[in-house]
Amino acid sequence: MKTWLRFTFVFLFAVVLVAGTARPVAAAYIDDDGKIGADEVIDDDVLVEGDHVVVDGTVNGILFAFGETVTINGKVNGDVFAAGSTVEISTTAEIDGNVFMGGQTIRFEGQATGSVFGGASEMTLEETASVARNLYFGGFSFKSQPGSLIERDQFTGSYQALVSGEVGRDIQAAANAVELNGKVGRNVQIYMDETSGESMDRMPDFVPYMPRPVEPGLRVSEDASVGGTMTYTSAVPQTDTIQGVAPEQLVYQTPMPVPENPDRPAMRPRIETRLPVMHWFFDFLRELAALLIFGGLALWLMPKLTQKVIDQARANPLPSAGYGLLTVLLGWLAAFVAASLILGVGFLLTLLTLGAVSGPVFGLGFSALGLAVAVFGFLVGTGSKVIFSVLIGQLLVSKIAPQASHPKVWALLTGVLIYALIRPIFLLGWLVALIATVVGVGAMYLAFRAWRTPSTPAVVEITAAE
Repeated sequence: MKTWLRFTFVFLFAVVLVAGTARPVAAAYIDDDGKIGADEVIDDDVLVEGDHVVVDGTVNGILFAFGETVTINGKVNGDVFAAGSTVEISTTAEIDGNVFMGGQTIRFEGQATGSVFGGASEMTLEETASVARNLYFGGFSFKSQPGSLIERDQFTGSYQALVSGEVGRDIQAAANAVELNGKVGRNVQIYMDETSGESMDRMPDFVPYMPRPVEPGLRVSEDASVGGTMTYTSAVPQTDTIQGVAPEQLVYQTPMPVPENPDRPAMRPRIETRLPVMHWFFDFLRELAALLIFGGLALWLMPKLTQKVIDQARANPLPSAGYGLLTVLLGWLAAFVAASLILGVGFLLTLLTLGAVSGPVFGLGFSALGLAVAVFGFLVGTGSKVIFSVLIGQLLVSKIAPQASHPKVWALLTGVLIYALIRPIFLLGWLVALIATVVGVGAMYLAFRAWRTPSTPAVVEITAAE
């Protein structure tokens, strides 16, 4: 299947998923104790949250599970969205749908009738794992154990990919270290960048729970089986460590060099153009996580203030956009002018031999300016998107499910999910982000102006009775 066609199918599926998520909102179930017992049957979509989330029962709908640890042991007749430090789909888990997971460590042992999407430092497909469609992974380490099965294709973008399970069709991987010990039904494509062959002795110590890295390079054991061709792109040949593939099946390519003329773009290796969905998936996860976290905090800690800003955007969309554009431009201009003034005053004091005074001017001035720029940049870059996303979510929920329980929660989930799906799309995503920025910032300004402007008290005329 062509790259653009595959990408289109993935995006359309995500849009359909959003629409499917919004319809049953009116009766959706929210469980904040983190437990669904083995005897529980929930005939609707469910949101489960807590420090340690355990799902032992049956969910006939979409499952959202968020916690420090998330363990799914039961049956889900729908899609699964799970995020936590550790996410585990156990051997008894049956997912009749797609699985979207994000965390530090992911262990998948159960069965899924759809595709599996994972973003983590480490993801492992255990011996009992079965994925009926495709697997997409982005992170540091991916590992599939012998006995695991991916019935269609595997797409990975990571430092290392250790494949000992079975893949029904194709593998496409961008990694520095690849070990193939399993069975692949058709073709394998691997792109290894210029750092292949370098040591990993300098792994960053500040990254917690980082799995043990393997030596860079491509290794194919005698037990491996590839039904079609294996094409790998590497700065150096890896022939000496490839045993399980016949010479006539092997295709070696070198990376295209960067041209000397910076105005002329370099030809990129073909494997990169075959993995656009991985870039989209990473951008989607990043936007989704950031907006859900900060949106949830805003609605929890400042519900009235957040709603006032949203009401301004809803009542005055065009004035909000105009004020927002002006505020962004003037805000960054003011930051530049303030930095120039601090530098000028500091240097002037230095020239006047008032070094004892110029030091605090530089220190306090730039510290205050840095804090102001950080707050302003956060409101422009993230706060405006939260306002815009919740506004879109509230509009949809009010039309689709006006009697929904917990409308603010569903407005946040629906609006953020739609925005995160659109944002990575070239040109369209940029346009939506621009609109969200100016409308959100402008609404903040209008809400601030309304707060600073005292309301005029009503004048009541009292007429004396004759």
